[in-house]
Amino acid sequence: MQRRLRQWIASLPRLPIRLVLIGLFVLQIFSATGLSGYLCYVYKQQQTAVATERTLQIVSDRLQQAMDRYLAEAQQIALGLAPAVELNLLDGDSRPQYLQQQQHLLPPGSAIALLETGSPGELDASLAGFAAPTLPPHLDGPTLQPASQGVVALLPIRASTQTVAVFVPWSGLRSALEAIA
Repeated sequence: MQRRLRQWIASLPRLPIRLVLIGLFVLQIFSATGLSGYLCYVYKQQQTAVATERTLQIVSDRLQQAMDRYLAEAQQIALGLAPAVELNLLDGDSRPQYLQQQQHLLPPGSAIALLETGSPGELDASLAGFAAPTLPPHLDGPTLQPASQGVVALLPIRASTQTVAVFVPWSGLRSALEAIA
């Protein structure tokens, strides 16, 4: 084994020491430059990921706040209407007028309806043709359900089979979201 090694070394051309040192120096410079470039790249990638995550969180929070503000009026109307119906404060004649007054507080294109909780009918029949999922047979509390063209805020009325449904269209949400951009 040592003999082969000596033969291999002997077969190599004799290089001047100056050329060997220059080659090692160049190799060291390229290695150091490459390593520092790689470390900078990895660090910047990590910083970019952190900044992107922060930005997404801020935008997500702003969108959530805008949606909450946009849907708050519908939820407040549903919360205010439920006790009035439950206590029979709205008779058959005053109910449509009251619903129409409340509807003016909502964004354009919104609709309010009182639905039978157990009815197999769909919400779109009561909410001016806006398709929505079938009304659940039992609601525990206030619920927001997505519809094809908006959101429906549902609030069951205690001691009654009725549910207050307030439809809010997506088109108004778009302008609310553009306001925060």
